[in-house]
Amino acid sequence: MILLAYQANSYTGISLLNDEFGYWSTAAYLNRLNWNELVGMTPYYAPGYGFVLAVIMKICPTTVLAYKVAIGLNIFLLWLSYYFLEKLGRLLFPNLSDNLLIIIGCLSVLVPNLLVYSQYTWPEPFINFLYIYMTYSLAIFAKNKNVRILNGGLIAACLLSFLHPRGQFVLIVYLGIILAYSLYIKKYGVVCLTIFTFGFAMICTSFLKNWALHSIWPETSEYSAVNSVSFDSTSIYDQIKALFVEPNLFLISIMGKVESSLLMSGFMVILPFASLIHTMKRKNRANSTNTIWTLVSIWLILGFIVMLGLTSARTLFWMERQDNLVYTRYFDFTVIPLTFMGWGLLKMLPKNKYLYLIVGISLSLISFPYLVSKIYEIPTGFNYICSVMFGSLMLLNISSQQLIWGVEIVQLIFLVLLILVYVKEREKLAFYVLVIMSFLLNSYAYYAVNQKIINNRLNDYSRIADIADYIEGNRIKKITYILDSEIESYPYDAKLIQFLDPSLQVSIIDEYDENSEENASTVFMLNSRSDKNNQIQDLYDHKIETDGLSLYNTK
Repeated sequence: MILLAYQANSYTGISLLNDEFGYWSTAAYLNRLNWNELVGMTPYYAPGYGFVLAVIMKICPTTVLAYKVAIGLNIFLLWLSYYFLEKLGRLLFPNLSDNLLIIIGCLSVLVPNLLVYSQYTWPEPFINFLYIYMTYSLAIFAKNKNVRILNGGLIAACLLSFLHPRGQFVLIVYLGIILAYSLYIKKYGVVCLTIFTFGFAMICTSFLKNWALHSIWPETSEYSAVNSVSFDSTSIYDQIKALFVEPNLFLISIMGKVESSLLMSGFMVILPFASLIHTMKRKNRANSTNTIWTLVSIWLILGFIVMLGLTSARTLFWMERQDNLVYTRYFDFTVIPLTFMGWGLLKMLPKNKYLYLIVGISLSLISFPYLVSKIYEIPTGFNYICSVMFGSLMLLNISSQQLIWGVEIVQLIFLVLLILVYVKEREKLAFYVLVIMSFLLNSYAYYAVNQKIINNRLNDYSRIADIADYIEGNRIKKITYILDSEIESYPYDAKLIQFLDPSLQVSIIDEYDENSEENASTVFMLNSRSDKNNQIQDLYDHKIETDGLSLYNTK
């Protein structure tokens, strides 16, 4: 976390486009800034997180500072996630020592996926915290049967559905669990409260989406078709239809995301599934601790299965990208508490726990080569940020066979270690060896992707720094970006400039028109590789050119 805070101090603004710009667009609109032209060329991003950013933008004098504060909030949410995960551990594992809870809590929260997400103004750290708090609230409710304790979880579930559309699916599963349990223990007041919460959340999220599409994203935009695509309950029909159109690809997609979850969790995600089956078979399920454990396990496992399946279906629409077979961003927040439970179970379950892990690693040894071969069949690039564990492997820039052999050898070491532990019964030593190996794997994954992130940010800043300084130094209020659709889909650099100077008026055109009266007072900016530079290169008083971007101050 200290490293994240240190790096954030050097950040100069957004980097991950269009995502970050899309979320900040809501913040800009709420702060009465006119980003209409560029928002019209940005796919729809749910507005909920934008309300959080709007408050930060309002209280900060510059957007650069606002960005750093937003990253600081992410780091704070990481700490809160750890805090409530540890409190959850005291309920689920009352016999574990404080030191062990600290170790498994850190291993579970400080995973490369979440660390990478926290370096961008994405809602993922917020989603992760809310999900863990919802789990903790459910565990307390199962222990005390106190409705007031449950209110925090219901509020968190509503906030999660407001924050991002996929939160609606999580809300439905969470409320379904509470509803069933409340009927079982005859808490009919909670039943009514649960139904009310569902109706309230669905109405509010529908209102937010319609408001954003009509107020922030222009309906006349050429990207309006993208606006209608949203990962929420309104798209469930498209998700189901995709399964029947590409059933084989859907199964491969599930396989890829399961493999990513296994690697991300150090294979610990297997143990909660095995434990729940074992618990349900036991005859005596009446004690309080076992009730808490069973209820929390059902909730977390159902949440994981639902989000895994929906993400696998959703990414079928983007199969032109290599990473979509192993895309984890939409569901990996459900893996983190399961990972925590898995590490706890590694200390608590009897000897057979190693058999479950041995079976899981053996299946991974079989599936991994097939999965990698399928990834390499897709011609386009790999988005390493949305699947950090696999992304770190792809950044090695080696052949598919070298990658397969390398990962297979590491997994074989895990497998041999587990077999030896099972035979020799050296459980205490095995626990710490597995902790160290998981830590090293996660450390490598984060280091590899983090280096790429740092380089990308440096490249972004070096490309626009001189131009941004020129605009600020000359107090330019308006620029026109000439978009060359032959070499760029979106005006990325214009969005970077817009964020740094939020009051700047940015217009987008396709061609320079020398007869336009507007051109006499307009500063032009365009990609330096574009042939459209020829249209304007003789019509300027001043020109600034960087690696990838040109600015002309016309006569």
